[in-house]
Amino acid sequence: MRRVPPSALLLLGLLLLPNKAYAQTILISFKNVQLKAGERVAAFDLKISCGYVSAFQAPPGWDVEIDNDPSNNVEIRGSILVGAAALDTGDLNKIITITQDLSIGPKLQVTGNIFVTKDFEHTRTIALAPGNIILKLTP
Repeated sequence: MRRVPPSALLLLGLLLLPNKAYAQTILISFKNVQLKAGERVAAFDLKISCGYVSAFQAPPGWDVEIDNDPSNNVEIRGSILVGAAALDTGDLNKIITITQDLSIGPKLQVTGNIFVTKDFEHTRTIALAPGNIILKLTP
């Protein structure tokens, strides 16, 4: 009878294990962020835990800073360079793609603020509640 080496058995066992994903890609959108008449988005500040920014489509006329910390605690800050670049909240949808690192835990968190203005001299801060942030898994 022929013996199978233990290393071959180990390799076969690893190949037969279920394929488990250790990362997933998620698109961030916002909903129910209430702007008053005449207000436009002039800046935002987001904090992400258990993930990193894998794609960002900067709106024209915006200055954006992404601190993609290797600890998977990310900060994204953006602000307008000129008044004409101010956005509606819907314009912020689908510009940020993050990759969630499932190896450090399944609890992805996104928190932050959106800063709005009517006159570009005074701003109002809108704290984003969990219900304002939509995390959509991408294929």
